[in-house]
Amino acid sequence: MVLVAIIVALIVMGRFLPGAVRTILIVVGIIVAILVVLIIVGIVLAARDDKKKAAQGGGLKELTEDQKDMLSKGRDNLMEIRRKIMRIHTLPVRTKANEICGIIDKIFQTLKENPEKISSVRQFLNYYIPTLGKVLEKYSRLEDSHTTTEEITTNVINYLTDVKSAMSKLYEGLYESDKLDMTVEMEAMMLAVKRDGLIEDESSMKM
Repeated sequence: MVLVAIIVALIVMGRFLPGAVRTILIVVGIIVAILVVLIIVGIVLAARDDKKKAAQGGGLKELTEDQKDMLSKGRDNLMEIRRKIMRIHTLPVRTKANEICGIIDKIFQTLKENPEKISSVRQFLNYYIPTLGKVLEKYSRLEDSHTTTEEITTNVINYLTDVKSAMSKLYEGLYESDKLDMTVEMEAMMLAVKRDGLIEDESSMKM
């Protein structure tokens, strides 16, 4: 309605102006109308795209209630571990524990993006994380009671080193299927391009 009013106003005004000026006003009015229409269309399309992304969860796969519950409990346990780490005074122990938490964070992000992998790491969610929290809690208590010894601290550091290695291996394992799929796809493509004569087979080049 606003556009129509503007164009009508320009036409009415043009009646009282010379022919050349009237033509220019009409052309300018049409150009402005087209620009406004394009802007409105762009806004509508952007809003529609945002709604679509929101409906799809930002591209993430939909989690079942059980999966959401498992991840939620896991993250709660991780937050509790971080709070326990803050109470630990021994720097090497705190550093190792924080490094483990960083890896666990990456595991959770991968599980959120690939919920079908959650069932394969139930032991990690239900046992590994809670047990890590219990060990750090007991070490913190020993520190507070001033009953820690060099041997105990060394044992805890060695334990955390092994846990870090295990968490790293678990994280990498979540991508093993992707690595395998990628390797198979690359090999299949190379066979195809060699068959089509796009590159020479190394074996034939050696003969």
